[in-house]
Amino acid sequence: MNDDPIDVEKIRRILHLAKAANNQQNPDQAIALIETLRLAESEGLEKDWADSQLILAEAYTAKGDQLAETLFEETFELLAQFSPPEITLEIRAHEHFGDYLRRFAKRPSLARQHYENAKSRAVDLHICAEDIARIQLKIEAIELAMDQSPEAENFATLKRVAKKWGYTCAEQLAAWLHHKGQADDHDQGLRFARNREQAGEQYFKYLLDMVRMKT
Repeated sequence: MNDDPIDVEKIRRILHLAKAANNQQNPDQAIALIETLRLAESEGLEKDWADSQLILAEAYTAKGDQLAETLFEETFELLAQFSPPEITLEIRAHEHFGDYLRRFAKRPSLARQHYENAKSRAVDLHICAEDIARIQLKIEAIELAMDQSPEAENFATLKRVAKKWGYTCAEQLAAWLHHKGQADDHDQGLRFARNREQAGEQYFKYLLDMVRMKT
C-alpha cells in the first residue's frame, strides 16, 4: 500500500500540460501525461479525476478513436455526481462530445443536442460571448448540413474569410446572423447589396469589418 501524500499541485500541473497538448493537436502527448498520473477517484480529487477523464476523451476525439465515446459517457456519469454541478466541465464535455459525434460518428442530430446543452450551460454560467458564439456557430453548421441548405457554401466562405483575417467567433456569428436577415433593423451600416445565392469573400469581409467597427 502506498501511503505517500498526494501531490495535488503536481497533479494539476500535469492536467494543465495535458490540456495544452490537446490544444496543440498533440493527443498522444496528452494521453501519455494523463497515464503518468495513475489517478483514481479519491476524496478531494473528484474534480481532478473527472477532468482527467475528459482530457482523455478529448484526446481520443482528436484521434478519431471510438474509445472517445465511452470516455465521454464515463465523464458524464462522473459529472452527474457533483453538487453543485461543475458547469465549466459540463460545457467542455457537451461541446467536445458534440465535436466527436459530428466529425467522426456522423450523428449530427445528437451532436446538435450536445451543443445546445453546452450553450445552455454557458449562458447559465454567464461565460464570455466568444465561447457562446463558438458553440452557436457549430449549431449553425449542423443545421445547414442537416437541411442540405444551399447556404452551406456561403457559411463555408464566411469561415474561410474569418480564418484568413482573424475574426472572432462573436464577429463571425454577428455577420452570419445579418446575412440570414436576423440582425436588428437599425444596423443600417451593415447593409450591402449582394446576391444571396453567390455571396463571395469580399461581401463577407465587408460584413465582418462592419461588425468589428461596431464593437
